[in-house]
Amino acid sequence: MKYGWVYLADEYDMGHPQSMMVYQPVLEGKALIIKEAPADSEWRMIQPHPNFRFVATGNTNMAADETGIYQGTNIQNGANAERFGVVEQIPFMPKKQETQVVSAQGGISTDDAQRLVDFAAKVRDAYDAKKIRTPIGLVSSSTLRRSPLRERPL
Repeated sequence: MKYGWVYLADEYDMGHPQSMMVYQPVLEGKALIIKEAPADSEWRMIQPHPNFRFVATGNTNMAADETGIYQGTNIQNGANAERFGVVEQIPFMPKKQETQVVSAQGGISTDDAQRLVDFAAKVRDAYDAKKIRTPIGLVSSSTLRRSPLRERPL
């Protein structure tokens, strides 16, 4: 904040709403006051650098989770949520790109990675069609590479 860097609040919706309210002045472009810092410290009141950006990630758009997939998420305070100027839903990456990531992360062939990504896409389609309750994200498709089932056709 002080030096114009990006602050990433990962899994923002896992935070307790009353705790997340500490970010409200920051989200409004105001100073962050650290009450625990000595009164004469430069860290007592941190003014935001013009290039500072606050980025948050989450799975529920701050509305918690009624499906049970993302247990532990919390409904965030509406006043806090409305201070985010941009909210973007990020789709799964294209199959070609995901195949490259899975192959690189897993040290597996492109063909094996492609089969895993195709399987993940089928699971995601079934989730979208409400046939199953849990989709497969990039982490899961990357983890599948270690499965002994990988030796069998998908």
